[in-house]
Amino acid sequence: EYESYLKRNRLDMGQWLRYAFFEIEQHDIRRARSVFERALLVDTSYIPLWIRYIDSELKLKYINHARNLLDRAVSTLPRVDKLWYKYLFVEESLENWDIVRSLYNKWTSLEPGTNAWNSYIEFEIRQSQWDNVRNIYARYVNVFPETTDIWFKWVEFETIYGSIATTRQVYSLAVDSLISHENTLNYIFNFQENLIELVVAFANWEASKQEVERAKAIFNVALKKWPQNTTLTNALLNLDRRY
Repeated sequence: EYESYLKRNRLDMGQWLRYAFFEIEQHDIRRARSVFERALLVDTSYIPLWIRYIDSELKLKYINHARNLLDRAVSTLPRVDKLWYKYLFVEESLENWDIVRSLYNKWTSLEPGTNAWNSYIEFEIRQSQWDNVRNIYARYVNVFPETTDIWFKWVEFETIYGSIATTRQVYSLAVDSLISHENTLNYIFNFQENLIELVVAFANWEASKQEVERAKAIFNVALKKWPQNTTLTNALLNLDRRY
């Protein structure tokens, strides 16, 4: 009955799934795999099909089959985050840290969205691999040079896990990088305001470390570039009041 129905309507993916699960219920994994593979030939972009197929292999504890499927899935549909997360979850639950790291490297080499990078950073923080986190951030800011939030996250990381020297280095790198990209990124809404916000944060951080002269020097350089900016002027006045 399944075969005759699918001859009439081979694009009904729900029916393919029902057929595969029927075979699993009969404890015939070989036939179930055959059905799943035939369904993939019909529509390789149907995400639930990949997920159900992988879950079936995992449920029956065929880990290597599941791993091969996951590898095929992310190679076939590299822009589908759900498949990468599935693969990473499986390997991390098995504590295959090197495989997890290689998967993240492969995924981020495709320059995906920010969620992938943030997940990779969180993984390395859980592993207490601080240098790896720094290397990820260095790549991350190159892919999204216009996003000041990423620089702020890097600064936050350094204030917790780094030192005064590494935090200062990231702040300096952030300001220099954003200014160097200013001409090409000026079209982005609020880019200049975000850049100035970063400069003010840098100066205030220096002041909080009792480096008041450094803070004033940062403000003076910034005011030469943006002499009419009230945010910078007010921030410098606040600094003078405090110190």
